[in-house]
Amino acid sequence: MTAWVAILVIMVNALGYVFGYMVATLFHFQTSYQITLVIDIGMQNAGLGAALALAHFEPQAALPAVLFAAVLRRKKRGVVLPV
Repeated sequence: MTAWVAILVIMVNALGYVFGYMVATLFHFQTSYQITLVIDIGMQNAGLGAALALAHFEPQAALPAVLFAAVLRRKKRGVVLPV
């Protein structure tokens, strides 16, 4: 059951990034705003996925969301976004 939850948590995170990209493209935002929107929505979904997994399942179920957020936060530090 934990594997299923892990897959669903990863899907929630990935869909957040896709949704952020679609909204930014729909409204024809500048590239820097598109990147910011994608990261913002995706990171919020990572926290939501971890919170839901911790509330309803054993702690190991939150691991994919936490790792997903940690990897993206680390990558975000190395990127300089033009404003």
